[in-house]
Amino acid sequence: MKILFITAEQPEAEACLRACRETGVDARVVFSGMGAEATESKMAEMLSSGEKYDYVIDAGIAGTFDGSPSGAAFNVIEERHGEAPDTILTGAKPLFGWLPCVSGLTIQVMTEDAGEVERRKALGAQVESMEGASFFQMCHKYGVENFAELRTISNAVGESDRSRWDTGAGIESIYVNCRRFLEGLKK
Repeated sequence: MKILFITAEQPEAEACLRACRETGVDARVVFSGMGAEATESKMAEMLSSGEKYDYVIDAGIAGTFDGSPSGAAFNVIEERHGEAPDTILTGAKPLFGWLPCVSGLTIQVMTEDAGEVERRKALGAQVESMEGASFFQMCHKYGVENFAELRTISNAVGESDRSRWDTGAGIESIYVNCRRFLEGLKK
């Protein structure tokens, strides 16, 4: 079985690697860098090689629109770009079946502007990231059938001061949920 985890940052990748090590599951884990362009570039590199993966998973921290606590985790089953919100991307599998399924919004720039936060919130997403919609687009482009987006909460949308985020809770939740997913594959 071939599994690819893609993350935006190294601590997220390390959480996935830890889950792989502790479950004895061999998986490829890469981090792309933050944002849509970085995600698209790394995914093109990984998926255009001809290697086929049974599962491709985007695992990362996110902001919450609905006040979910730090460390809360979600299956993101649909995504939209904040700059083109009328297009909804679907097709993700709820591979983390014990988690709630939600909608995601992908943005390119964080904002503290209350009006912009309200505009984004009105689009109906529960979580906000900088990579999700690009991940969906690349999975569709390369014909990936079993893909999933795992998002764990580190902050409220609108809080751009990273020193106020609870990144540790978000990273730990990535590890816990990836480990549970991998343990389920071994049964």
